[in-house]
Amino acid sequence: MGIADSIQKATAETSNPLLFHTMTNIEAADSYCELTGGVSDAKSDIVDVDVDDILYDERVKKKLQVLAAMVGITSSASPGVVLAEIIRILKDLERNIDGNGMDNSIMFD
Repeated sequence: MGIADSIQKATAETSNPLLFHTMTNIEAADSYCELTGGVSDAKSDIVDVDVDDILYDERVKKKLQVLAAMVGITSSASPGVVLAEIIRILKDLERNIDGNGMDNSIMFD
C-alpha cells in the first residue's frame, strides 16, 4: 500500500471534513481554551497547556491517526510513538536533502 493509498484510507476512516485544516498558534490556543474552559489571550506568546489534554482531544486524535497511516504505523499507537516516527522521517529527509547537495533552506529554516 503506497502513501497515497494510506492517506486516502485514513481520510475515509475519519468523518471530519476539516481534518487537514492547519491552525495558527492563536487558533491552537483558542481550541485549547475551548477544551479547558479558559480564556485565550491572543497577544500572549506563551500558552500554559497540558500536552496530554491536547494529544487526547478527539480532533487531534483523528489527525494523529491520519499521520500514523501516512508513516505506516497502526492508528492505535500512542501519540508519542506517532510523533517520534514523524520526527525520525523528517530528520532522515533533511539528511537526504543535505547529502544530495540540495538547498534545504526553504524547507527547514
